[in-house]
Amino acid sequence: MYTFHKLKQSKQSFFHFLKKEHVVIWGVLLSLVLAFMFAFLLPPKDFRVDTFIEVEKGMTMSSFAEKLKEEGYIKSVFLFQTIAIAIGGETGLVAGDYSMDAAESTFQLARRFVKGIYDLERVRVRLEEGESVYEYAEILDEKLPKFDKTQFLRVAGPKEGYIYPDTYIFFETADEQDVLLAIEENFQKKTAKLQEQVAKSNRTWEEIVIMASIIEKEANRNKQEQQMISGILWKRIDKGMHLQVDAPFKYYLDKGSFDLTIADLRTDHEYNTYTRKGLTPTPIGNPGIATLTAAANPIKSEYFFYLHGRDGVVRYAVTHDGHVANKNQYLR
Repeated sequence: MYTFHKLKQSKQSFFHFLKKEHVVIWGVLLSLVLAFMFAFLLPPKDFRVDTFIEVEKGMTMSSFAEKLKEEGYIKSVFLFQTIAIAIGGETGLVAGDYSMDAAESTFQLARRFVKGIYDLERVRVRLEEGESVYEYAEILDEKLPKFDKTQFLRVAGPKEGYIYPDTYIFFETADEQDVLLAIEENFQKKTAKLQEQVAKSNRTWEEIVIMASIIEKEANRNKQEQQMISGILWKRIDKGMHLQVDAPFKYYLDKGSFDLTIADLRTDHEYNTYTRKGLTPTPIGNPGIATLTAAANPIKSEYFFYLHGRDGVVRYAVTHDGHVANKNQYLR
């Protein structure tokens, strides 16, 4: 009995020892696994910051994970896929541009890409009335990192006059295609009713846009003045007179009224309204809704001439002699 009892105790001690060793071993293994996973969850040392990464529409989880690994955002393709699928499912990626402003763990990245957390800043851009597409291109190029000025001008250059001046809010990743889509949609939306009105008149929409671009430069921000000058310019065209306006020279030669010489006025070209009758061949800038409305709704008057004195105030005249008198009095 004594021997059997001692043997039983020895067996119990042995198995107890094995259990303790088993717990220790599993604890060590678990710690190693967790340490390994933690190491792979941490962002790589060469994580690329201050960049953008795009999830293309229809991109698979595996191909995107490979892309992240190749570009240095994650250490393990398998770990990223496992976490992303657990959070969002096999097709859980949300397409779009994502801002990489700081190094993030694999878990953080997986969550962002399946939840659509772009972390993008919004950029406010003001396109002023009357400015040209080239001036807009410079502003947009300065504000938007992914904007391609050359590509924008290639497409937008022929659209001079039809780019609606307004305040736009873009994502910082907006490119020239995003900008073009936004401004074209805005132009159609803001001018739809006016286009319907013009369609019932004896003017074409193209004529209205060109005239409005001229009024934008020739008149102050005053509704009545804009409509008065519109009436004078349309009357001159209808009577076969030269428009004799200086605004197109700014567009063509980059010279304002006070910089023009006699030679400039006499040198014939398609934007010289002193040597050519009718409207300019294209708009000379992008008019706003106020001048578009003025071009379509001119005020009829007895006047054929107008000028802005050095004080900025407009003066009208019925005859050429009256116009010369205004020049002598207000431009000296």
